Amino acid sequence: MSASRTNFRSSLILRCGVHDDDHAAGDKLRDGVILALLEEERIAYDKLREVIIARSGLGPQLRPIVWQLLLQLLPPDKSVWEFVRTEQRSQFQDLCEITDVLSPRKLLDEIGGLAAAPGDEALVCMLSAHVTWAVASALAGQESRSRTLCFSAECSSWLRFLWRLARTCLRTFEGDTSDAFWAFQTLLADSGPLGVALLPSNKQTALSLFLEALATADPELRQHWAALDDDLALSTSLVQSAFIDLVPEAGVPRVVDVVLASSWRLLPFVGVAVLLSVRAKILRCKSAASARETLAAPQGDTEPLIARARDIAGIS
Repeated sequence: MSASRTNFRSSLILRCGVHDDDHAAGDKLRDGVILALLEEERIAYDKLREVIIARSGLGPQLRPIVWQLLLQLLPPDKSVWEFVRTEQRSQFQDLCEITDVLSPRKLLDEIGGLAAAPGDEALVCMLSAHVTWAVASALAGQESRSRTLCFSAECSSWLRFLWRLARTCLRTFEGDTSDAFWAFQTLLADSGPLGVALLPSNKQTALSLFLEALATADPELRQHWAALDDDLALSTSLVQSAFIDLVPEAGVPRVVDVVLASSWRLLPFVGVAVLLSVRAKILRCKSAASARETLAAPQGDTEPLIARARDIAGIS
């Protein structure tokens, strides 16, 4: 083993608390396998994905680097990582300087009603940079679903989604605003694992997966849900982005882990798993408003939801 590989391994062991004699089972075993993959000179993306899917997620200490790899923010060749990250930080700094001139903070507060709490300046910075990116993309004729929504009638709910996702990324990257921003931006890109789910062209596919899976899993609930959601507004929200509201905040990264490793097509099955978890309450609902209220609070532990979604989707 080369000195560079030894140093890389040692730094991750110290960071993750994973030791050669400590791969007993569960998360530590998973993290040990991922650690071994990260030792290689070139990273095998497919093997990383297999481990994440098999183990339903990542340990929090390994999540930042694995997200960067699966989002292709870092290339498989580790020898160029330092150069790539330096370039990303420089680009983010340039974007922040432009953002300071455009000052979209007021826009964020006005259209989203999201007055930042003390200590949330990093979140404001990320969302402001996102709006700046959106303006630049619009001017360049490169609008995407996510960017267009920033300035649509849906912008208030969309900004709430962006706010929660930005906070998830910032916490995942332990306050490193540059790394968090690029992960956030790439997740929402048209080709990103969350952005692709938001494309209008995928809406019908997502709805079909959701409704067919719900009918198969629970015909009675499917029939009652159809009466509650005749315009499919609730269903559309469930299958595209509402997962970020429906699972506990600490569980959002676990959903992103599995979506990153598999496909955006898992999201409709997360929606089905959520409905099944509150089946009795939904069956007592008499209107879409009452169903929306039932779904307003995070629905219990994330692990069973992910396990059930994987089972419904047929992911072994």
